[in-house]
Amino acid sequence: MKLCESCEKHQVMFKLKDVYGERHNKAKTYNLCANCLHNLTHLALSPEQYKNLLKNGHQADEYFIHSDFYDESGNALQPRW
Repeated sequence: MKLCESCEKHQVMFKLKDVYGERHNKAKTYNLCANCLHNLTHLALSPEQYKNLLKNGHQADEYFIHSDFYDESGNALQPRW
């Protein structure tokens, strides 16, 4: 069973391809559970979820986890609920 890259607790249910990154030759795929998919697309990851994505090979210059949306500690700056 492959675990979610963000929470590292639940099984991967979705693969989200960052099409913005694809246009800049930085295409990344996020392997996520349902809750983390919602949090990622609403720019509302917890600091732990954010740091786990970085630990699992993602970079802070990717659209969904860009520094415009999260501070250095992983706190969401512009969550969209």
